[in-house]
Amino acid sequence: MMRLFALVLLGVAFSVSAAAMAEKTEKPAAPAQEVAAVAGDDMLVMPHAEDRVLGNPFAKVQIVEYASYTCPHCATFHKEVMPDIQKKLIDTGKARFVFRPFPLDNVAFAISKLTYCAPKKNYYDMVHAYMDEQAVWTKSKDLLGSIKEIAARYGLDESAVDACLLNEEVHEVVKEFTETGQKLGVNSTPSIFVDGKLLPGIQRIDVLEKLVDEALAE
Repeated sequence: MMRLFALVLLGVAFSVSAAAMAEKTEKPAAPAQEVAAVAGDDMLVMPHAEDRVLGNPFAKVQIVEYASYTCPHCATFHKEVMPDIQKKLIDTGKARFVFRPFPLDNVAFAISKLTYCAPKKNYYDMVHAYMDEQAVWTKSKDLLGSIKEIAARYGLDESAVDACLLNEEVHEVVKEFTETGQKLGVNSTPSIFVDGKLLPGIQRIDVLEKLVDEALAE
């Protein structure tokens, strides 16, 4: 269990600077740009084997978000923009949505692992819970306890959390998503891709709608 203790200690240390790191790495919203052809860019328009797809998996347009659970801008995006994405783009069948982890620190990496260990049906409820309650659990005196409490709501008891944090296969899943994101040009969070076009930073729903409608018209 020494590796688990080491992870927790590192996580606590990183939690102190996580918000500051996110503030430095997030960039203002910029016009959409075509992503250069790189290894793995098919992941922008087609689901990956480890993706958890929200909405119609056969929808023509795919929206991909790369985000970190300790990034305050990501939490803002999920609380203020995601409801409109759900209502106007996902529920209407215009697009499918995929959330992929891009952890900025060890705490976000650990939570990313937990979301993949939970039952697939609970994935997005768990993602939203960590984002919606970020301001609470990141300031908790018992950081690990607060993280475990949220995980317990979605099918992971304490022993399952401990086992997940030591799971090398899940570790590799999160690592692969992070590395692929870097290859695709992700260097800040949140970063949103709409039909292969990269939009760094928090995006307005009207911008996303316009890009989705343009992709549907092609």
